[in-house]
Amino acid sequence: DHRDLHSFPTRRSSDLLQRNGKVPEARAAFMAAKAADPAYTEPDIALALLDIRAKDYDAARGRLTAALAATPADTRARFFLASVEDATRNYSAAIAHYGHLIESEPDNVLFLNNLSYDLAEYGKQPDEALKHAQKAKELAPGDPQVASTLGWIYYQKGAYRFAISQLEVAASPEHALAGEALGLVQYHLAMAYFKSGNVPQGRQLLKTAQRLAPSLPEAKLAQEVERQSVSR
Repeated sequence: DHRDLHSFPTRRSSDLLQRNGKVPEARAAFMAAKAADPAYTEPDIALALLDIRAKDYDAARGRLTAALAATPADTRARFFLASVEDATRNYSAAIAHYGHLIESEPDNVLFLNNLSYDLAEYGKQPDEALKHAQKAKELAPGDPQVASTLGWIYYQKGAYRFAISQLEVAASPEHALAGEALGLVQYHLAMAYFKSGNVPQGRQLLKTAQRLAPSLPEAKLAQEVERQSVSR
C-alpha cells in the first residue's frame, strides 16, 4: 500500500494548516511570509500542501520545484513533489524522486515503502521493488502498510504463499488500516487466495472487500482472477 503525505512530518507548516481549519487565513499568512523573504522556502512547502489538499497539483508542483531549486537537499519538498507526481500518474518522475530520497535517507521506511510500491505497480521492476520492500519490512516489521506492499510484490512475482502471509498481517484487525486502505489489502489477499487454489476463502474475502470499498479498480481485477481460478 502507498503511504501519503500525512505520514510525513511537516514541522511548522502543519500548525497553521490545522489551526481551526482556517485555510484562507493560513494561505494569506504563508503568502505574506514569502513576500517578506523570497528566499525562505518554508512558505512554498506550506502553500504546496494547501494546493495538494485542493487538488491543484500544477500549482503545488511549481511551488515545490522552486523550493527544491533553492534547497536541493530538502527531503520534505522532494517527498511532497513525489506525492504530486503520484497523484497525477507521472510515475516515472515519482520513482526518480523516491530514489533520490532513498539515497539521502536509506533507512527511511516511508521512502522505501513508496519507492517499492511504485517500482512494482508502475515501473514493472518487481525484483528491485522486492529489495526495498524487504528492507522496509526489516526496519518496520509490524507496519501493516509495509506488509501490504511486500505482499503485493510477492503476488506479482507469483510467490502466492509468501504474499498471503504478508497480506494476512496487513489485513489483521489488530492493525489500524480501515476504509479503502483495508479494502485494497483485502482485494489483494482475495486474489492471492484464488491464485493459491483457496477459492472459498477468496470469495468470502472478496465479498467483504466489495462491501467496504466497492469503487476501487481492484474490485474488477479480483473478480477476473476469481473467474480465471474457477475456469482452470
